[in-house]
Parts: sequence; C-alpha cells; structure tokens
Amino acid sequence: MSNQKRETLTISPDGRFLLDASGKPLRQFVERVRSFGPMTATIGGGVEIDPVAVLEKGQFGQGFNIHPCNFRKECIGWDANGNCTQWITTHDICYDDPE
Repeated sequence: MSNQKRETLTISPDGRFLLDASGKPLRQFVERVRSFGPMTATIGGGVEIDPVAVLEKGQFGQGFNIHPCNFRKECIGWDANGNCTQWITTHDICYDDPE
C-alpha cells in the first residue's frame, strides 16, 4: 500500500480519471480491470500507446502482448488525523517483447 505522499487526489465526476489538486488527469480508469492506469505507456522501441485503447478496445498492434500489471491499493484522501478516507486500485502497463 502506498501513501508516501499525502497529496489529496480526486476522481473526475464521470469516474474516468484520477485528478491532481489542479484538476490535471494523472491516471485513467480501465473498466476491464476496474483500476486506474497510466495515461500513456511506452513499449519497446519507444512506441507510445494509449493503454485504454489497447486494453479496452483491443488495438494491440506492434506484436506486443500488452497487459495491466503491478496492481496496488493506494490511498488518495486523508482525514485530519492522517487516516485514509478513500482507497483506489492502480496498475502499471507491462508488455512481452515479441523478439
């Protein structure tokens, strides 16, 4: 469980994004795995992908097996006593290089 920085984050009203204090999207929700993942990911050869397009819509391309990994439970809000008030699940994007 990660709470190294106690920055209060919020979820967008539509539930699609995890936002920082200024409202900037930090992560996007992937319905298939019910977790917040990165906005973009870089795979072999420096190819940048949209993980939601890959995971939700099946736009794999480049011959890579792209999948969510490293799931973790993270706190995004705390009360005045430092107790977590809201937990979310986040993940990274991993891939298997076809070569």
